[in-house]
Amino acid sequence: MERRELLELYKNGQRDFRGLDLGSLDLNEVDLSHADFSGSRMNSFLDGANLAGANFTEVSLAEASFVNANLSGAILKQANLYFAKFHAANLIGANLERAKLECASFRGPNLTKANLRAAYGESTSFKRANLTEAILIGAYLEKLNLTEANLTKANLQSVNLIGVNLRDTNLREANLEGATLKEAFFCNTIMPDGTIRNDNC
Repeated sequence: MERRELLELYKNGQRDFRGLDLGSLDLNEVDLSHADFSGSRMNSFLDGANLAGANFTEVSLAEASFVNANLSGAILKQANLYFAKFHAANLIGANLERAKLECASFRGPNLTKANLRAAYGESTSFKRANLTEAILIGAYLEKLNLTEANLTKANLQSVNLIGVNLRDTNLREANLEGATLKEAFFCNTIMPDGTIRNDNC
């Protein structure tokens, strides 16, 4: 499907775009809020797009770009986000449960109250991300970069954080019960009780 056809269908009220192969369409700055792309494949350019409430369940979004996109309340359950970019994106309340986040880049996005339960991500970057009250229960996030990230009141129960970079990370009031922090890097890290760890400075 071409960009013009997709946008024309959306303009005429269609929201069901399930199971399509949209390839690498240029969808920068478009409004596709509340559209349903579940089961589709798209490594598209969606920078600055309005995707609030959109459904990307089980969508292959490998190498897709969502820089400055609005994904508030979007559903990305079990989506493949391999090498996808979410720099400065709005992901408030987004559902990324069981999403594949390997090598994805979430630099500076707002993930307040986002659901990343059981998400999988190795070498994923959440540098300067706002993860306030985010849910990461049971996630596997080995070698994660959380430099300067804010995880105030985040739920990190049973999360695998082996080799995580916690330089300048705020974990105040976060729940780390059962979390694995083997080989974690602590430098100016604010712990749940407000103390600061500088093990690796």
